[in-house]
Amino acid sequence: MTLLFFFLLFTFTVSYSSSLIPPMSILTVVMLAGGITIYYGFSRRKIWAFRLASVQWVFLIIVCGFIATLDIMAAVKGNFMSGLMALLLIFIIVGMVRRFSTFSNPIFVAWYLGNANQIIASGDLQEGEMLAACRHCLSILAVKPLELSQSDNCPNCGEGLVSPELVEKLALEEE
Repeated sequence: MTLLFFFLLFTFTVSYSSSLIPPMSILTVVMLAGGITIYYGFSRRKIWAFRLASVQWVFLIIVCGFIATLDIMAAVKGNFMSGLMALLLIFIIVGMVRRFSTFSNPIFVAWYLGNANQIIASGDLQEGEMLAACRHCLSILAVKPLELSQSDNCPNCGEGLVSPELVEKLALEEE
């Protein structure tokens, strides 16, 4: 997403008048270097990069929303490609907003900071429980896998914890 943003920024820079190209080009290069630095730090689990990555994520959501709004306005005037771009950006925004909750998930934060084993070891899991992630929203849940049924839903997103395919497969094996 960071590279896409900087590609769009560069494209807008080139389309402006020639007097704005040098300062906008410098801004584009500086922002690209900052974004790559944050990405590099975050991918290597550096403590300084965690909050910067979440701020960058919000910034990218806002920028995508702004560009989608501009594309919607162009689509209303009859530009089909802008309408298509707006739909794609809205799809990206929805995915980014869904994944943003990861930054506040205590298990993820503990893993990122290297403390996951302490949290998992100190968890209040009951007999037969284990930690699992919801297949839709990736929330960390304590579940009893042998007691799960098709009617069990995630308390966070409300979607089913057990896939219909798995229920079918297990039903066939029981027969």
